[in-house]
Amino acid sequence: MGRHNEREKVRFQEYNDEYISAKYLDWDSNFFGVSSGKVILKQGLEGYDLPRVLELMRQFTFCTIQNTGNHPFNNAFIAGQTDAFLADINTQFVKTLKPTQGFEPSEPALLGQISDYYPKNEEIVEIAENAFVFSRFYNDEHITRLQARQLYANWVRNAFQKPNRFFITSMEKTRKVGFLLFSFETPDTIRIELLAVTDQYQNRSLGRRLMALLEEFARTRLVRQICVGTQVDNVPAINFYHKQGYMFRYGSPVYHLWSH
Repeated sequence: MGRHNEREKVRFQEYNDEYISAKYLDWDSNFFGVSSGKVILKQGLEGYDLPRVLELMRQFTFCTIQNTGNHPFNNAFIAGQTDAFLADINTQFVKTLKPTQGFEPSEPALLGQISDYYPKNEEIVEIAENAFVFSRFYNDEHITRLQARQLYANWVRNAFQKPNRFFITSMEKTRKVGFLLFSFETPDTIRIELLAVTDQYQNRSLGRRLMALLEEFARTRLVRQICVGTQVDNVPAINFYHKQGYMFRYGSPVYHLWSH
């Protein structure tokens, strides 16, 4: 890992239309030490300029390809025309919040502590480094297990002291034992980025409590829906979100393509 040359960014093409988007990923490039990007296939590419798609994918050393909605043509195209491999099937869930007239939160003091620009906290970093065992990065032989672990630690480090990156934490005496990181996608939509509880405090309803606090916060901000994604093989997370009233939205294969 090492800091990627910022000047190299100018040679990568960013692109966006109704079928496809491509962008350079600063954070990933710096973390992995190679040019990294993401190509999102938004709909079926039948009749599209496929050589152009390949050009956008192959410009990066490490390219993440997302086939939103699992279009069969796109899967066949990726399998037949690239060396990309399936790293994950990302599953998306959503919960629509019912409007509540005159809503009054049950724990206003706790809600008042939720804000962005959260100060750096190594207890949260430690939880993130050890909590996430289901990840597409563990499914990639080009990425070491240490890198995969450190990725989530760096994810939260990158969220501290930033606008629109909110933390809710769970405390046991004076120590943090769980956290939820979220952001606003739009003024009325919240995206859960990470949710984790230490092994010692699993099965004590801490995750449910963090989600409940998030929903109360969301209602005070007139948020209409909360979205969250997870891996298809993360059955405990899928069951947990179902129990919290989240509905399956769609699944998207995620491929990794390395160019050497």
